[in-house]
Amino acid sequence: MGMDPDTRVSFLIDQQVGGWNYVLVQNLFVEREAEQILSIALSPLCRPDRITWGGTKNGTFTVRSAYHLEMQRRRQEEGECSTQGDNTEFWKWLWGLQAPGVIKNFAWKVANELLPTRQNLFRRKVISAPFCPFCESETETTFHILWNCPSTTAVWQEAPGQLVIQAREMLVAFASENSRNTEEGVSNPHSLHLWEKPPPGWMKANWDAAVDQKLNRMSTGVVVRDEQGVVVAASMAIVPFIRDPSLAEAIGAWHALSLCSFQGFSQVNFERDSQVVVSVLQKGNQSCSSIGQIIEDTRHCLSALYPSRVTFVKHEANTAAHKLVKSALCRQIDHVWIKECPPVIQCVVANEQLS
Repeated sequence: MGMDPDTRVSFLIDQQVGGWNYVLVQNLFVEREAEQILSIALSPLCRPDRITWGGTKNGTFTVRSAYHLEMQRRRQEEGECSTQGDNTEFWKWLWGLQAPGVIKNFAWKVANELLPTRQNLFRRKVISAPFCPFCESETETTFHILWNCPSTTAVWQEAPGQLVIQAREMLVAFASENSRNTEEGVSNPHSLHLWEKPPPGWMKANWDAAVDQKLNRMSTGVVVRDEQGVVVAASMAIVPFIRDPSLAEAIGAWHALSLCSFQGFSQVNFERDSQVVVSVLQKGNQSCSSIGQIIEDTRHCLSALYPSRVTFVKHEANTAAHKLVKSALCRQIDHVWIKECPPVIQCVVANEQLS
């Protein structure tokens, strides 16, 4: 089936549902092209199109992001280094060390020659000479300043055993303190952030989103409860061809807001255990990212439900929505429950209702 050269993108959109016409797109394009098109999320409120920069999360162009994209393109054309796979295990080992983050970060900078040595500063034309300020005879590289410089050698030769002992004592103290904090966090019931009932006159909507890379789709789950902890509405939905986690989060937020808006709920506290999506929704500025239009649609819906609000909660307080969204990934159709609790989360809801 061919298309007229003057055909516009709107021809591919189902105007009744405000989304892509899946059957039409899949019939007109080859599989790879169709998936790329259908993975683009459309504005539920049909906002005007806008151009965004895909090299950054916020959609704003930077020279830094353009540089990284160009370097990535060159590596793909030239082929990756044969030793890259060997380095992967090293980085896993490094970041998995039971050591303070500042030490691991320093080791990473050393391994990648990222310390502000005289050599690096000279390359960036910050200083006029790359020589070591201590020995003034060699270029100050990372290897030189840490191990090869006479001043460094003097430090290691003065009391190497004492340095090792002090380092070992510091690591043991760090591991002991970290273990104590972890044990206290598990044993102390007050450290758990469990789900709480909303105040009188309010409702609470918990939502979650998940991505299935193998099946090339995402799912959302929404649970709305009243001040008694009783489920008044819930939904699960499958959205095909969406594999971007950020986009999935935005779509999940829209599903939560639209469900409450459609049911005529007001004074709703929307909760999610993702600080990123909550922060974006709480901000009032325009979002230029690829998910900006969905975020702005969700904010518009939220303002219509004033004084409803969006807040961040810990993972333990979002258990019902998390379990519901996992169940949705195993289904083929969407489902909405009104004044009925989904069977898969009945036990969770009952336990939280008693808390």
